[in-house]
Amino acid sequence: VLDDQSNPVRAAALSRGLAADSSVAAIIGSYENETSLALALVAASTGVPAICPIADAPGLDNLGPLVHVLNRSDPGLARSLARFAVEKLKIHTFAILASDDERGSLLAAAFVHEVHASGGVIVSNQRYSGQTSTFENQMSLLQRYLPDGLFLTAKSDEITQLASQVHYYGLSSIQLLGLEYWDSERVIRMGADYVDGAIFTTAFYQSGEGLRYSEFKQLYESRYRRPVNRYSAYGYDAASLVLEAAGSLPASREKLSQRLNGISEYAGAMASYSIDKSGQVRKKSFVLQLLRGEIIPARPAESLEQMPEAMPDTARPGETAAPVAP
Repeated sequence: VLDDQSNPVRAAALSRGLAADSSVAAIIGSYENETSLALALVAASTGVPAICPIADAPGLDNLGPLVHVLNRSDPGLARSLARFAVEKLKIHTFAILASDDERGSLLAAAFVHEVHASGGVIVSNQRYSGQTSTFENQMSLLQRYLPDGLFLTAKSDEITQLASQVHYYGLSSIQLLGLEYWDSERVIRMGADYVDGAIFTTAFYQSGEGLRYSEFKQLYESRYRRPVNRYSAYGYDAASLVLEAAGSLPASREKLSQRLNGISEYAGAMASYSIDKSGQVRKKSFVLQLLRGEIIPARPAESLEQMPEAMPDTARPGETAAPVAP
């Protein structure tokens, strides 16, 4: 274990040293986007498989078949959400409000494509700056078009602000749609009624089938005597994928890379992973809903109409959401 000290130059130097060591079959790291990019560039140029468990910079996905990003901004989640919204929620018209960065554009494009493929209509596709605190122009357009659903690419720290603006401008009848960052105690606590009813897709659901989170959580907390977090879980998944690909015998870097790029539906703590020949990581998704302060499996439109005001406890977090193929 080497410490890059959050320094990209040091990360690159350490990676070159590891690449020169023939006993190193793969590199796992790093924590931050810039250091991960430095590590990944070295790995890609020296033929060493690399797994980035935490970093989520979209550019990491474009470095070739040797670089695998577990926490990537997955367009598959946006596509799954769009299909569910059109086919199960019976939503026809959509607006998009995406961050004006590479991640926002990537996810918005995937959502648009799938909405059109599923028979829906995009009436507004807008961007916002991360420095913006008011959204008057965007909300005015939403008031003009009155879409059935609004897809937000926002991360946790932006969700509650955007959701409150939707309500402030009298648009609370619009179905809010999002991705994995809605699965957040911060969003539930601070968003309150503003986020109630929102539907989102995520690769992680603690009660979902096909994940090993509960097993990992028990082992981790028993050994380290502290609560598990997503960073340790992603690190566990990264190491597990390398061991799965290596098998029982030592593998060359080339062979290990081939095996990694053939992994299909590997059950990790944070997701069920598949890796394609280009090295990109695909994850199965769950469609969930924020309802009365809890996260539950999302229901089709017919079920939502029939839902009682007070749900019995047996229908809450213990339910299992069926995975949706990306």
